Amino acid sequence: MEFRLRILRFKDKLSFWKIRFVWCLLLCCQVIPVLADQPRQVEIPVASLIEHGIFEVGANFLFGQDNEFSHQETILDLDFGLFNWIEIGINHQKTLRVGDESALLGHVKLQLLKERDLSPQLAIGVKDLSNVKIHRSMFFSFNKKLNLPKIHIVGVHFGIGNDRYGTENRTGFFGGLEKEFSPRIAKGDLSFILQFDRRGVSGSLLHTADTGLQTTVGAELLDNGDQMRFLAKIAFTNKSLVKRIEETQRLAKQAARLVSQEKSGKN
Repeated sequence: MEFRLRILRFKDKLSFWKIRFVWCLLLCCQVIPVLADQPRQVEIPVASLIEHGIFEVGANFLFGQDNEFSHQETILDLDFGLFNWIEIGINHQKTLRVGDESALLGHVKLQLLKERDLSPQLAIGVKDLSNVKIHRSMFFSFNKKLNLPKIHIVGVHFGIGNDRYGTENRTGFFGGLEKEFSPRIAKGDLSFILQFDRRGVSGSLLHTADTGLQTTVGAELLDNGDQMRFLAKIAFTNKSLVKRIEETQRLAKQAARLVSQEKSGKN
């Protein structure tokens, strides 16, 4: 009885500790150094989070044309999930066209509501965390999967935010669409992603192999269509590996249970 009371008290205090934990993370991330103000790609913060114990690491390469077509920017990023309700990420940006200047930025995202039936998935967070105030962009976003005629399942993303998505004193809007396919010609999943924010609009194709290798190609239009850039990204996630390990453990436990039942039946 006393043990059950302790469990109930722990559950009551859990949300309080969640809030304290998130604020500690925000304070820690605010000391991440930044060396220069960097051009930013069109990339909206979706409400879906990376699951606990899962990480994604990758490299983005942006190409554009000023006087000639050239490699303009490289972004290295690392994202990982904790407790199935928080996501933390760090990215290193290097801009070749402005003297090889670089910046180290971080983001934190907190899940408020999971998608169930008619309710969408909701999340809040802070992007571009650094010791320079102008970089910090707070946002609120939601995701919802819709079952549309002919198109079938399509993901809808929408949200509001400041600074990166609006201005320092005004809130801006961002959004996007995502459609997943399972092509026969290539093993794995293929997704078409369309995004927009105050800087412009982008479209890309993401292929995720069964091994966890992710490749992305796309393009973005900036400054009302005056500038066009191309994106290439290669990344890796351990999501499929973790699922295989969990499935192996489940089968091993099931086999051990059957052996135990068979031995007890003989006795």
